Amino acid sequence: MEEAGEPLQHPTPRAQPVREHRYTCQVDGSWAGNEAWMGVGFILPEANETILQGQRCARRAQSPLHAEAEGIIWAMQEARERGFDDIMFVSDCQQLINLACKEEEWPSIAAELECCFILCTAL
Repeated sequence: MEEAGEPLQHPTPRAQPVREHRYTCQVDGSWAGNEAWMGVGFILPEANETILQGQRCARRAQSPLHAEAEGIIWAMQEARERGFDDIMFVSDCQQLINLACKEEEWPSIAAELECCFILCTAL
């Protein structure tokens, strides 16, 4: 028990809480080096209902990382066109997340990341 007059000791937080967003959009890209095509898709749920979703086939991207980035860009564009904002986009591609957080650099995907950052300012 602390006595009056002694300063309270508060532990330094190790992690900052993540700001909650109204929506969470899940994005995924499917890519195989021996295929000419790739698939990308996204889903934007709210409560127990899907309010926006998309899936499409496109010419294979340069890498799985590029496929995932193209999926996120497409999801951002679709959400913006339909007036959705305050969205957190999630991906199962840890390397793309590291690049977006500027923890890694990969010049060949810089254009896609720049497009994501521009779209983020519009959402």
